[in-house]
Amino acid sequence: MRLKFEFLYRSLRGKQTYISHHTHHCFEVVYYINGNGSTEIGNTKYRFGAGSFCLIRPGTLHDERRIQDTDVIFVGFTCEEELLELEEGLFQDKDSTILSLLESLYDEYTSKKAHYSLMLDFMIGRLAVELSRQKHELWSMRTGGKKLVTFQRYIDNHFHEKLNLSDMAENFGYSYDRFRHLFKEEFGISPQQYVLTKRIANSCELLVKTDLSVLDIASRSGFSTDAQFCKLFKREIGIPPRQYRANKRVVPDGRSGS
Repeated sequence: MRLKFEFLYRSLRGKQTYISHHTHHCFEVVYYINGNGSTEIGNTKYRFGAGSFCLIRPGTLHDERRIQDTDVIFVGFTCEEELLELEEGLFQDKDSTILSLLESLYDEYTSKKAHYSLMLDFMIGRLAVELSRQKHELWSMRTGGKKLVTFQRYIDNHFHEKLNLSDMAENFGYSYDRFRHLFKEEFGISPQQYVLTKRIANSCELLVKTDLSVLDIASRSGFSTDAQFCKLFKREIGIPPRQYRANKRVVPDGRSGS
């Protein structure tokens, strides 16, 4: 059979406990119903939380460290490589589709009705197909992961435009609060503050290198009004934009630059 059920367990793993690096001969899905902690899959470290799950390929070294008590379902299955493309990593189950399938698997496994082994193989097929279908929609929460870097680069290229960070976070399958937390953990600054930092840096450059008006600089740096720009600029830099421009244009001997 090209897809085959191997094992299934559900357990409550205690806080401040650790499972050392190990491997499996088959694919493994580890679903975190609640709790939080970290896991290393291959050479990549991840932080897991409620509603997230790991997909681990055969032979990949992985471990798990729990910070809080964590209710876990984990299932193993074999799948021929050419049958489905399954992406390794840690993902968020944004609509609980994966959890629903795992709970159905667990019910079937524990009830052991007639022909349950055949049913388990069938249900594993459904799970594997769903994992493959969702792979382009799921956001990997890897530390320094490509999705976060892509988001950061998008801000770098579009900070001068109107940005709705809540909508952007939703596109990745997260609430803004959750996304803000992940972004700040990764870059040490909130997404909103990162956008402001880019806008202020751009405005500083335009103040020094061009003769554009404050209104034009505000617009080109992504601020909605010149009043908003002046207020935020003074808060971040300590002086108003015009004074910043004047100070930067003073030559070393004290004369104003031409």
